[in-house]
Amino acid sequence: MKRLHLILLVFPSLACCDYTATGDDCKTAPFFPGYNLVGEGYDITTLKRKGAYLINMRRYRTPNGTCYLFVNPHQGNQLQKLPLSAVDLRALTRCQAHIYQAEQQSFLSKVVSTLTNMDISDWKVGLELQKFGSLEVGGTRSDLYRFASTRAKEDKFTYSIHSSSCTHYTYRVSNTPSLSKEFKNDVSRLPAYYNSSSQAEYRHLIDTYGTHYIRQSTLGGQFKRLSAVRTCLSSLNGLSSSEAHSCLSLGIKVGTGKVQTSASHRSCTNFLQNYDVATSDKSGMHLHHTEVVGGNGWSGEFSLLFNDSLGTTPGCSPSNNIRT
Repeated sequence: MKRLHLILLVFPSLACCDYTATGDDCKTAPFFPGYNLVGEGYDITTLKRKGAYLINMRRYRTPNGTCYLFVNPHQGNQLQKLPLSAVDLRALTRCQAHIYQAEQQSFLSKVVSTLTNMDISDWKVGLELQKFGSLEVGGTRSDLYRFASTRAKEDKFTYSIHSSSCTHYTYRVSNTPSLSKEFKNDVSRLPAYYNSSSQAEYRHLIDTYGTHYIRQSTLGGQFKRLSAVRTCLSSLNGLSSSEAHSCLSLGIKVGTGKVQTSASHRSCTNFLQNYDVATSDKSGMHLHHTEVVGGNGWSGEFSLLFNDSLGTTPGCSPSNNIRT
């Protein structure tokens, strides 16, 4: 009995089943939500999807005309079909109980590396980056990097990272996927060798399809915020970098409804309001850049002083596992 309980805890989503179908059942069944969020090209320098597919995610019939249907418990047990290149689909509901947080006082590249690796930690596989010394490329053309690098030119900052997410589905690309027709054609037109004369054609392929492709996807919603705290100004207001980070973390937890206000939270009020008591500087003690995926158009902005979480339920969007 103990072993059975352990299995149920580790694999809570295995109650959903796949069925083999034929004919009109295959044609009329819709694809499951987010079926085409894997197989897409991804640029690791911008941390953005390319909209061009390396994997064929529209093909669903096997050579003998059958297809695979999935019982979706999130949509009234509707039967939905899977692309042939999609495997290990699971329906589940799992939200982070606590907001992830990290404080960075080191080099800017380390801050961006932390953000990059939060969702796509295996993007360096096969690239042999050790040959290039301390080269850092992940996320260096992203909006988060531009925000952090702009702040670094203005003042001395400490960076705080906060993230929270919900998961509704997980699946991955099969080990033997069908390549998209367009990608195969584009690759076949490449010159056999990469050199100075063929560089432009190879670059065009990368510009089109990205540096990697999305191999595995966790569908749900995610909130991610990078906060930059003015180190000297917060110190003049009686807060160390760690204390400022703690205040931000507490403010975000209160604002998103994770915890109630407390004496500790009230002691951070001036800081959270960006009110500089020491010098009356108008530039603010902290700034932030927020990114939200999923949901219904929520911008990710909320009060740090009270529960402002109404309407922030995550929707459906990928948290990705990237393959070179």
